Amino acid sequence: MRQPSPLAGKHRMHAQGKRYTCLRETDFEERFVNPVLIIPTYWSDGTSQGPGTGITVYDHVSNLSSGGELARCLNSLGNITNICRIMLLVAATPGAEEQAREKVWDIAARFGDFDILVIGQPEIDALHKRLDQFGFGDRRDAVALTSYGAIRNAGLLIAAALGHTEVLFIDDDELIDDRDFIEKGLFGLGKLTRRGIPVLAKTGFYFNRRSRYTAGYRKQWYNIAWKQDELFDTWMEQAMGGARIKPSQVACGGCLAIHREAWRRVAFDPWIARGEDLDFLLNMRMFGFDVWLDREWSLRHHPPQSENETARFRANIYRWIYEQHKISYARTQGDLLPIDPDKLMPYPGAMLKMQISRKLHTTALVRSMGMSERSGYLQAMSSCKDAERYAQRTCGRFFPFLYAWPELVQAVEGDEQLAASYLERIAELHAASQQVISLEQEAEEGDEEDVESSEEILARWVQRAQQGGRRRRHSAEDGDVGPGRSPVGESVIVRPGGDDAQGPD
Repeated sequence: MRQPSPLAGKHRMHAQGKRYTCLRETDFEERFVNPVLIIPTYWSDGTSQGPGTGITVYDHVSNLSSGGELARCLNSLGNITNICRIMLLVAATPGAEEQAREKVWDIAARFGDFDILVIGQPEIDALHKRLDQFGFGDRRDAVALTSYGAIRNAGLLIAAALGHTEVLFIDDDELIDDRDFIEKGLFGLGKLTRRGIPVLAKTGFYFNRRSRYTAGYRKQWYNIAWKQDELFDTWMEQAMGGARIKPSQVACGGCLAIHREAWRRVAFDPWIARGEDLDFLLNMRMFGFDVWLDREWSLRHHPPQSENETARFRANIYRWIYEQHKISYARTQGDLLPIDPDKLMPYPGAMLKMQISRKLHTTALVRSMGMSERSGYLQAMSSCKDAERYAQRTCGRFFPFLYAWPELVQAVEGDEQLAASYLERIAELHAASQQVISLEQEAEEGDEEDVESSEEILARWVQRAQQGGRRRRHSAEDGDVGPGRSPVGESVIVRPGGDDAQGPD
């Protein structure tokens, strides 16, 4: 069993750069919840792999000439009870940012019943301008639409500016069937267990097209040296039994909930090639906090067919080599807890302690002989040394940013000027959507009745947007969560009434 963190306790001490601040029980006495559902969406004009830092390869990028998966995802949200505000983060190929923003805007305008904020490059520029004014202009590259981690950091800062208390991340190639998806995502979040341990972040999981929650390890001879999927599947099978909510060793970025007491302290790493969700879990552990797995919170993951497996493998080379260098570097930071891979077995611990460069080099070589993308794997094999140099050069950049992050959040949190600009964007989208609907209805009816003007619609939606989304009081009647403990002593969250939160295996 994992030993209690030295930062644990009713008054949990938490590392924040060179300082410690006390995380008090009163920090979680929220009278209201105000969540936002954030969906990053990635677009390309077909001239390159898509947006990114050069080593980042996104799992899929929608082509601007096609419809993509975003509309399908938004359509699946229609049956969710108490849907909250939706934020769409638009990343695009360099030079196609405005076209991508317009594409997403047009898609979002078809969902007039939703409260949607589209974040493209102009909206990020507004954020950067405020950061410049606050003296954080040198942090722009860590809060941008250019990498998995930077995109999520941008979403967190904008959520803070708008006064949101929880963020729920999903991906645009996912589908939600559960009407209570939002409520399940908020279940236990921001609460204390009976042992006084806060639940500041939690992850769900997703089912693939075969209705499985495992990665589906392929037992092929050319995978003999690379066990990532097998190790992940082993841990998931173990974790899906027992209590509903438990400390997790994995994080699914496409089903991830973060309380503001977490994002006020911990950021995503914008310099990791992929796996920013698991990396965030490790960042949380450096501060003495867990990410929790909720085995009753899930969705469906239906990505398009991948066309570039070797590029993703190359990104994994950069990812794991960087991760090993990063946790080694973190041990030199006296105010952060060290990451012990032995306490994270089988996954990701084995990936953090193995001779990763050698394993990656061997896997690339063997796959070049056993898989069709021979040249791609040979090129990936030659990336190992480059990845070592990238990790040595870059991993030290994250910790100065991590120490500055709480000040960035504090600067923009509740910032009226920034919030007003985003509320105006929400209102403009609603006005456009409602005007289209009104004109269509007028055309169908074939009469000359007065139709609400765009100015009237705009004013109405500005007023609605200023209410800040859905707010409600926590109570036992509407699903407030009490603390508890599982029969084997694990810290868990329990249902109202005090019964242990157990579920079927």
